[in-house]
Amino acid sequence: MSSEPDPSAQEPGRLASINPLVQLGRLLPTALQDLRTIADGIRILPELLSELASIRAHVESMEDEVGRMRRGVDRLDGEVVAMRESMESELRDVGLAVHPLRRTTQRLRRRNAGD
Repeated sequence: MSSEPDPSAQEPGRLASINPLVQLGRLLPTALQDLRTIADGIRILPELLSELASIRAHVESMEDEVGRMRRGVDRLDGEVVAMRESMESELRDVGLAVHPLRRTTQRLRRRNAGD
């Protein structure tokens, strides 16, 4: 046992500057925990890659289906336009026939409201 005072007891930072191993001893547990965290993250990568591949395959199959649906809708659009054009005159005729009936209905309502 030495009669000299312990330098670390007097100045805590002085020992670290004298011996870098003390600083390393303080950092090592944190570094090891960081390595464990990284290793845990890396362990799930194969599972994530498998899941992403499955999702990609599903999306690619949906792209084909969406393409077929789009082509079908485009064909229907042409048919709807042709049907609308062919029905315009008939709809005008129906509107002209219904107009007098609307006027009659309004008169009857007014007459019934007045009674």
